[in-house]
Amino acid sequence: MSRGGEAALLIGASVPEVAAVVALVPSGVTGNGIGADVSAMAQSAWTLKGVPFQVFPPPGDPLTMQEAGLAIATGTPFVGAPAFLRALETSGARINDYAIPVERTRGAILMMSGEDDQLWASARLAEIAEKRLQGAVFQYEFEHRRYPLAGHFACLPPNLPTTSTSGRHQVVPMSLAFGGSARGNAVASADLWPRIIRFLRRHLEAQAGAGICG
Repeated sequence: MSRGGEAALLIGASVPEVAAVVALVPSGVTGNGIGADVSAMAQSAWTLKGVPFQVFPPPGDPLTMQEAGLAIATGTPFVGAPAFLRALETSGARINDYAIPVERTRGAILMMSGEDDQLWASARLAEIAEKRLQGAVFQYEFEHRRYPLAGHFACLPPNLPTTSTSGRHQVVPMSLAFGGSARGNAVASADLWPRIIRFLRRHLEAQAGAGICG
C-alpha cells in the first residue's frame, strides 16, 4: 500500500516472473525519498540496477513547504494531496517522464484508491497507470477500483478500527491527514479484501497450474 503500492507497480513492470500485482492506494509515477530532513526529498526513492528513477513531484515546491511548515508549527495534520494535484497540473504531458511503465507487466493488475485520500491523491495517481494500460491495449486483466468517501488507509483488512483519519508518520516528523470517513473506510475495506483474495487465487493458481509460477 501507498509507497509499497508504488513499489508493487514498479516490480511488476520490471520483473518478468511476477504473475499478478495488487497495488493499494498506489502512485503511477515514481516519487522521491522519505526522511526526517528535506535532503531525502530531493532524491529518488527507487533505483533499478543502481540507476535512480525520475522524481515526481519535483522537490522544493514553495507552497508545499509553506503548508508543511504551518502544519508542523500548529500541530495540525498535514494534507498532502493538494501538492500532488498541483504537481500533476504543472507537469502536463511531461508526466510520462515520471510514469511507471506498467504496460510491461506480464500479469494481471488490481489497483485500489480512495477518492478522499488526503495524504496523496491516490485516485489521480493510480489513474495515470490505468490510462497507460488502456492506451497500450494491455493483454492481461486489470482493474482500478475507486472508493468514494475512502481515505489513504481504507485499503487495510476489514474489521480493524477506521475512526482515525490522521496520525504521525514513523519517519516524517509531523502529523499527516489520511482522509476518508469512518464509514467510508470501513465499507471500502470490507468490499476490497475478498476481492484481493479472489484476484490472487485466480491468477496465481492459474499460473501455477501452467507451471509458470511455483
